Amino acid sequence: DQDDAFRFLTPRVNQMRRVSCQHLRYRIGYFFSLHQRKRLLGIILAWYLMLFIGEHVAFKSAISSCSFEFQRRNDPNHARDVLETKRVILIADPQLTDPYSYSYAPRGSLLLPLIEFYSDIYMRRAFGWMQRYQTPDVVFFLGDLFDGSKILTDAEYISEYERFSWVFEQRKGSNYVVYNVSGNHDVGYRVANLQYRLVQLFKQYFGELNYQVEICGFKFVVVSALTMEQHEFIPSDLYTETLSFVNNIDTQSIRPSILMTHVPLWRPPGTDCGKLNKAHGAIRDHIGYSYTNMLPKKASDILLQKIDPVHVFSGDDHDQCEIKHSNGCTENTIGTFSWLLGALYTETLS
Repeated sequence: DQDDAFRFLTPRVNQMRRVSCQHLRYRIGYFFSLHQRKRLLGIILAWYLMLFIGEHVAFKSAISSCSFEFQRRNDPNHARDVLETKRVILIADPQLTDPYSYSYAPRGSLLLPLIEFYSDIYMRRAFGWMQRYQTPDVVFFLGDLFDGSKILTDAEYISEYERFSWVFEQRKGSNYVVYNVSGNHDVGYRVANLQYRLVQLFKQYFGELNYQVEICGFKFVVVSALTMEQHEFIPSDLYTETLSFVNNIDTQSIRPSILMTHVPLWRPPGTDCGKLNKAHGAIRDHIGYSYTNMLPKKASDILLQKIDPVHVFSGDDHDQCEIKHSNGCTENTIGTFSWLLGALYTETLS
């Protein structure tokens, strides 16, 4: 019966395993001398060390080197004497790659899952370390959250949203609020036939296009730059919605305003971006299919006049840029968070 067969076979199987292990050790010893085995062990240890440094030490060192100017004071006896401070982190252009991002990595190719995996895990790890060492209270995403929103089906959009939520997952113990700014890769630009659908999807999953929030006595004004100009290819009601929001900003408030926009504001040609810029030195005034490098002068002047910001933060350019506008306020353009878009290091502002 089966029990007898089992009792009969078990010792023989064990004997075969012992013989196989002995044979394997013999074969390894045959092919690798003691010197070669030491060299192989050294290679394995060196590979592990490089992996540990690249995947752990490098992230920790870079993130922990960023410090906030103000430190929290937890002494309850001095609570009224200390200005309330919050840690705000700005992230621009994560722009998740998808099957439509690169012609050489279409859907079904072997390269696409590798690109998606390594870009996602890189940003996820960097964001995780930021949560651990910088403990933010507020996180702003300055637009271009996805790459191919204009092409994604509804099902693909949901899948990308779930992927985005995984990459920028709120870790256990973290407690921060997220605010999103719409970018041209999110809601399009001068693509009237697509923009309604893109705007509705963005509002459903990421929030309103135009709004303001108060943080530590500052009024953060988020504006949809892509619907800020009147144009035949921009739906008139979207333009009206944005302009009405801007016109109704309370400029008499004692709270200083900070403008948050995906697209940088206009500046004279050749305006230098400063020492933090790594590539071209200046943002070029150029318009292409569904994108513009900067807002038109008229729209920029309206924002500066109506909102009267003490500071402007923008994204889109994938590189850092710092300029001063004619009204005296400084604008900082934040570099991309993704290494696929030309940034050697993950870039944020905190």
